[in-house]
Amino acid sequence: MIAPDARVLVCLINNPRDLEIARWDHWYRIPVKHAPSEYLADYLAFYLTERFGDEKWAIHEYAEVRGHELVRRVDLFPDEPDHPRANELYYKMQLGPLRRLPRPIPSLRWRRITFI
Repeated sequence: MIAPDARVLVCLINNPRDLEIARWDHWYRIPVKHAPSEYLADYLAFYLTERFGDEKWAIHEYAEVRGHELVRRVDLFPDEPDHPRANELYYKMQLGPLRRLPRPIPSLRWRRITFI
């Protein structure tokens, strides 16, 4: 159960690879330049886009944040050294297991959001 005062960061996932990394490798990346300036979260909730078919436009899963570290993107994806953002800084959020919500939280109208 999530405490009423827990900080939950909703993260938009538009790439199935990112959800698989969160699910099986237990981490998620947040670009430092887009991260909240006040704090990092106690939990991450994952909002899925159209690429996720029947689960699109809703939050179905969340995970507890167990720690974080500051890394370059190339450290997360060494097989992509020429990526345009390879040297940019990211928070690598270490996660507990993904937990499925008993009822998904749908978006009642489409919004282009990254983090809320």
